[in-house]
Amino acid sequence: MAKSIPTSYQNPIAWQAEHRGDLDTAARWYEEEAQNAYLAGNVNIELLAMSNLAEMLLRSGKAQQALEVATRLLARSRKESSAAYEMRAIGRLVEALLLIDPRGRWNEIKPLLEDGLKTARQLSINYWELHFLIFLAQGYMSIGNIDYAFNYLQEAKNCTNPQVDDKYHLQAYILCSLSLVMLQKKHFSDATTYAEQAVGIAKDDGVLDFVAQSELILVQVYRTIGERSDAWKIVEAVCEQARKMKWKSIEQDAEYLRGELARELSYLDIARDASEKALSLADEMQAPERKVKSLKW
Repeated sequence: MAKSIPTSYQNPIAWQAEHRGDLDTAARWYEEEAQNAYLAGNVNIELLAMSNLAEMLLRSGKAQQALEVATRLLARSRKESSAAYEMRAIGRLVEALLLIDPRGRWNEIKPLLEDGLKTARQLSINYWELHFLIFLAQGYMSIGNIDYAFNYLQEAKNCTNPQVDDKYHLQAYILCSLSLVMLQKKHFSDATTYAEQAVGIAKDDGVLDFVAQSELILVQVYRTIGERSDAWKIVEAVCEQARKMKWKSIEQDAEYLRGELARELSYLDIARDASEKALSLADEMQAPERKVKSLKW
């Protein structure tokens, strides 16, 4: 699918780096753009670049750094009385908290999500409306409330505007989350269908880290239904790609799944090595819930 640079992106070099998966390069360009815009007094470009910088840090697994950028963005947007960028800052803050410690900080996360969703609807920004619905679903999944998660995802699916920015990524994101919900409900056929559809849409969209994220959901499904050979092939490829591209959160997820699969396949040396890597990456990310999960092996 041919990609064109949307008008909301001011920096074509950063955008191109992002879409080939070079998130560190994209982050450097967005950081420079934010600084230059601040010096030039161009508030809109400054705030947009800060939001994009936070996104790149999140996608590369640098949640603590993203949290710092999002906090600065929140302060700047409030100073400039920009409800739209205050909403974006809250979205980036919440996404970072969900990556770091979703269950431990749920009481802090939930009201932020509800406020963000309310603002997105007031401003008629469907892109962020969908993100807040997905984040609510993820939060409820983290505390075990699967029915609430499913309802929010169905709402997101039903209210998607055909013209929304990043439509295909958002479709894949919703399908991935639905797949995880169906796994929890033990509706394995639906979980498989949703995950396979998500991978197909992500591949058509062509954003490499989104493809890898979707493939890891498929790994979880295949592992659960006993298709461990297929799951192993996918997770090995994602691990290699994530290490090469420095996608820390994807690499951490992949190493954890690789360790679990290796243990189930009796590859015990590989299992131990992968589990140690997953634990090390969780520690590097300062993500306590991931760390506890990685310690269980």
